[in-house]
Amino acid sequence: MKFIPTTLAAAALLAATGAAQAGHGHGHGFGKIDADGDGAISREESLQMRMSMFEKLDADGDGYVTDEERQAARDAFKARQEADRKKRGRDKMAVMDTDGDGRISQTEMQNAPTPWFDKADADGDGRITREEMKAMRQAHHGKHRGDKPE
Repeated sequence: MKFIPTTLAAAALLAATGAAQAGHGHGHGFGKIDADGDGAISREESLQMRMSMFEKLDADGDGYVTDEERQAARDAFKARQEADRKKRGRDKMAVMDTDGDGRISQTEMQNAPTPWFDKADADGDGRITREEMKAMRQAHHGKHRGDKPE
């Protein structure tokens, strides 16, 4: 079962370098691997990515990745994700806090932008149908898999 360890190693390496995070739903991960920009990842480019990730994981530079180094990389990745999540929350607060007092009033909440609703309401009639919600979910899930909506 060579597939499972290889898959786990690849996932850990992606997480460790932030490539997975950078590519999450935006397609940047593919572009980073496709070094020559020809729209395809060659075996050589894949191996280059793998070795680059290995070098980042091998914190002490001894030519081996230990469980401790792997765990440290995983912890660092999780910390980056948490920091990004908090920043997005602060950004949303800043948009809603129109008077800049550090608090969101009921009026500010009521008047806050609703980008998810606007995006889901494809025909702009001020209502979201089941079909529109389904289409939004499909586009959202495709985006986070790196697919492009059709």
